[in-house]
Amino acid sequence: RGSRQTKTQVGANNGAAKLTDEQVRKIRALWDRRAMSQRQIAERFGLKQSTVSCIVTRKTWKHLR
Repeated sequence: RGSRQTKTQVGANNGAAKLTDEQVRKIRALWDRRAMSQRQIAERFGLKQSTVSCIVTRKTWKHLR
């Protein structure tokens, strides 16, 4: 009885993930170097700009360094 806790899969191990760990690292590298705007990065990877923002601010994909 009570709530069952299941271990959540993070990153590319999550079946719903649309990116690989390597793609997330590339997105962060492009942003860190200011090589592209978030909008340009989003277009390149087929994402929304808000998704790129969450990745580069580490609101998502926190487990990657």
